[in-house]
Amino acid sequence: DSPYGWSRDAVDAGLILLHTAGHLRSVHNGTNLPIGGLDQSKISITEFRVESVNIDAAQKIKLRKLFQAAEIQCKPGEELAKAEQFLAKLFETAGRAGGDAPMPERPALAQIEALRSLAGNELLSTILAQHDALTKSLKEWAGKAELAAERLPAWDVLSKLLSHGNNDPEIAELCSQFSAVLVERRLLDSSDLVPPIHKAAVKSLREAVNQALAEYSSVFKAQMEQLESNESWSKLKAAQQKTILEDADITAAPKLDVGDDGALLRCLESCPLDSWKVKTTALPQQ
Repeated sequence: DSPYGWSRDAVDAGLILLHTAGHLRSVHNGTNLPIGGLDQSKISITEFRVESVNIDAAQKIKLRKLFQAAEIQCKPGEELAKAEQFLAKLFETAGRAGGDAPMPERPALAQIEALRSLAGNELLSTILAQHDALTKSLKEWAGKAELAAERLPAWDVLSKLLSHGNNDPEIAELCSQFSAVLVERRLLDSSDLVPPIHKAAVKSLREAVNQALAEYSSVFKAQMEQLESNESWSKLKAAQQKTILEDADITAAPKLDVGDDGALLRCLESCPLDSWKVKTTALPQQ
């Protein structure tokens, strides 16, 4: 303690009081301390900066409501600390509101980047000045992010379904519609363009699978009738006949479940449509 001027405790108390009143910004280990977050143990390793802008009680209430709209809980005195979380939330939400095609481009974030360069009450004051624009952006981006979460899984399923269409003319037309949504980045249009394409693709592919199975079954039945009329074949025991058929990979058409998207995809992935055509054509030669 010095015999002249204020004591260390008095100076520390003054710094804490100025910080609590919002006249000083305190940066401890690179982080802005919230109101009430400065104590005497931190003072020696804290950087203090004079606040040139004051934020009154009504403005702080407005800030807390804005942060709460972004699902960030903010108690009185936490406005500065929560402002940084608010900016991070804006970045995160904007990132989910756009992306690679067929998603729209991600929103421009120059305005938010500029806010990140500010600190202290200057940051809070600028957020208040842009309150309405930030509220609008947050609502718009959150809506798009929610819509993307709903539509992207359906888009991925449709993409997989169409990949099994081969040279089918109807699937080719659906692929053109799919490509238009992709290239024009229209996944989040107000009118969902995916369900009509999906419905038509499922119908076409389900019919194609059933037709392929019917054709295979028809040829299999005719060939088995011809085989069973063969005198040499009829002399073989059932176990021998079974072994010969299994070795040649000749089996009756299985009962396939194509009742939903998952079952239809599993069916197409385990045995693509072209494979059924190959199997059917090969039966007479086997």
